[in-house]
Amino acid sequence: MDITVFMKQHLENQATIISLLQGQGGTAAGAGKAAAGAGKKPAPGKKPTVTKSQATAAVKKVQDTLGSPAAREVLASCGVGKLAEMAEADYEAVYAAANAALEGGEPETEEEDI
Repeated sequence: MDITVFMKQHLENQATIISLLQGQGGTAAGAGKAAAGAGKKPAPGKKPTVTKSQATAAVKKVQDTLGSPAAREVLASCGVGKLAEMAEADYEAVYAAANAALEGGEPETEEEDI
């Protein structure tokens, strides 16, 4: 066996061992393909935990409780102009902002020190 062929096989075997130890599996070339294909699949934990109907209901509750200006402010704080324009990425932020506004309680009024 020629030394260059031996060294080539040896280096390929080392690359395979290293990739297996790192948890990538397969050969070094296969590991590169697996890593390249991994970006095409959506990550399993990336789906929003809040649905559009939940976010919409929270904003409607703000509108009913605190008024339309407060509901518009909630949407604006999340970069959303209207409920119909709300993207899936905005659901959680809008829901959280609406609940935060509702936790504030009653509509803002001028308070006087007593």
